[in-house]
Amino acid sequence: MSDKNTCYYCILKTQRLYHLEGLRGFAALIVFFCHFMEMFLPSYKSDLFSSLFGFTNSEMLSTVISSIILFFFDGFLAIYVFYFLSAYVISLKFFDTDILGKYWVAGFSKRYFRLVIPVMASVFLAYTLLKLDLVFIKHDALLFANGVFNEWLGSFYRFPISVKNAFIESIFGCFFNYSISKSYNPALWTMGPELIGSLTCFLLYAIFRQHTWRYLFFVLFLVASLYLNELWMFVFILGYCFCDLQKVSGLSYFDRLELVINRKGVLLILIISFLFLGGNQNMGNYIDVLLSVFIVLLVLYASLLKSFFSSKFLVWIGKISFGLYLIHLPVLFSFSAFLFLNIQLSATYKLVVLFCSTLGVLLLASYVFTVTFDKWSISFSKYIGNAVWNVVNKKSSAKI
Repeated sequence: MSDKNTCYYCILKTQRLYHLEGLRGFAALIVFFCHFMEMFLPSYKSDLFSSLFGFTNSEMLSTVISSIILFFFDGFLAIYVFYFLSAYVISLKFFDTDILGKYWVAGFSKRYFRLVIPVMASVFLAYTLLKLDLVFIKHDALLFANGVFNEWLGSFYRFPISVKNAFIESIFGCFFNYSISKSYNPALWTMGPELIGSLTCFLLYAIFRQHTWRYLFFVLFLVASLYLNELWMFVFILGYCFCDLQKVSGLSYFDRLELVINRKGVLLILIISFLFLGGNQNMGNYIDVLLSVFIVLLVLYASLLKSFFSSKFLVWIGKISFGLYLIHLPVLFSFSAFLFLNIQLSATYKLVVLFCSTLGVLLLASYVFTVTFDKWSISFSKYIGNAVWNVVNKKSSAKI
């Protein structure tokens, strides 16, 4: 296997799955939208429903419309989409028999190093901003922006900052012992599931490969993850299982599914249903989990959505999405908070200026972050993976 095929984006490129990269970028934007609104307009969910109800005078219609709008602010749904995409894309190479050995050994051994460099960069970005007093979320104007205490903002940075603690969080804490009370970058709560879930995909293949009874074990693992309420693990295992079914079993059901989905009436109903369910705040995390899976499948098989998510802009966002996710909270807590405290405009205009300015700065910063820290992490992790593979390969050759 050539080194160029070991990174997330290159796997998508090799498999011509640009639409999944676009979906990944779209999901990253949804997380940003969610946190932007939680920070500057925490009552937006109830305010939206009240405004719609005052306009339509219909509770049911107001619920439907507000749910569809709130789909684009459903951060948990976006996170589960990330998890399923990670599992599916990582697993694609397992079923290419020409590169199984190197991909498994190198991929498993380098996964931690692929994540830790960008994570460390984001933690020390937040640490630097805190050290320079450039984090402004503790001002009453933000904590009580709508006359009610913003509990989400108020839960951050209640600890003395130190280089030692920042370093520990970046290399260990966020992966194996995350605590919001100690976190310099609260977005890192997903890094533990991302690391362990992706390594689980490698282990599932290493243990079961194409064993006849593997699906029975997969079902047992899925049930166990639901019983333990580890929904992130459920999504990762499901992503691996789907890739296995699609690549190995060659079920004709997937071809039939594609034909059904691409009927315009069916596709429209599915899209509206997913928008409603995803934005319905009363459905809970289990619905978000199921919807994340169905959304990925929909993008995989619906030609209209394939075309939309393959657009150059969304694919570009997908390329920088990891950096965007890692640094969006430090940008919000510093740059955006500063603008909020210093711009003298009416509430509506202030929100528009804040959003446009923050998005522009975030995209630029995410691009810089990607071509530096993210690129370095890919190169360094490849080096680690190849080094481990060379050692393993030499030992195997010696035994033979």
